[in-house]
Amino acid sequence: MAQAWAVLLLMLAVVQWEGADAELADQPEWIACAAAPEACTTLEVYSRVIAGTIPSEIGLFTNLERLSLYNAQVNGSIPKEIGNLQKLTLFNVHNNYISGKIPSEMGNMTSLVHFYAYSNFLSGRLPSELGLLPALEALFLSKNFIRGTIPTTYGNLTKLYQFSLHRNNLTGPVPSELAMLSQLNVFFLSKNQLSGSIPPEVIETMNTQVKRWSFCHNDDMEFQELTMIDSGNKTLLCAYDSTSGTEQQRRHLLRSDGAPRHVSAHAWMMGAFMLLCSLYV
Repeated sequence: MAQAWAVLLLMLAVVQWEGADAELADQPEWIACAAAPEACTTLEVYSRVIAGTIPSEIGLFTNLERLSLYNAQVNGSIPKEIGNLQKLTLFNVHNNYISGKIPSEMGNMTSLVHFYAYSNFLSGRLPSELGLLPALEALFLSKNFIRGTIPTTYGNLTKLYQFSLHRNNLTGPVPSELAMLSQLNVFFLSKNQLSGSIPPEVIETMNTQVKRWSFCHNDDMEFQELTMIDSGNKTLLCAYDSTSGTEQQRRHLLRSDGAPRHVSAHAWMMGAFMLLCSLYV
């Protein structure tokens, strides 16, 4: 354990930031971790410059509850040993240079509530094992290079509140199992290569629960019509934000009587324009 702590501290020893008088070692959480690594529960360094990667020895800090290294120029990959942190509730590494695959061992992190890894260089496929995280409420993996399909196991994440896979290289259809995400409030799948129509079950969940969603810029997707409650006007939209406008201006998804219609980029733009206009009428 002492060797593992030395490796981790060395990784973070060259932290630099402007406008701060205190040294990293003077921060309370670092004092506690240096004194008793086995009792360390929090490691947070953000908006500073870190030289190095997340070492595999991080897996020995089994009492960690919060690990936050965002906006810190961390590089390398996420080590598979991260899966040993079964008490971790927050793993935040967004806005770094992290590459490689998301390790399937993260499926062992059964206490994980928030996983933020957007704005990195992650690749490979989404591990189906993430669907084994019963406490997960926020999954943000947007702005990466992740490919493949969305695992059906993600329908098991019944506590998921925020879900964003925006701007990746995902393909295939939207799984009908995502209709089981009854707590979902934010849902972004835009700017991928998804195809097919949105399953009716998912439409129902979006219609009754989701406040903000977007499927825009998936050129092979098909979208059903939406109608506005107050006017009854129908339009084709690929995005929706109920936090704007009044409750009477909320859009409802309609199941199409016939085959769903393909939406061109022009239709998306027109639909978005009509939405914005209606919010100010």
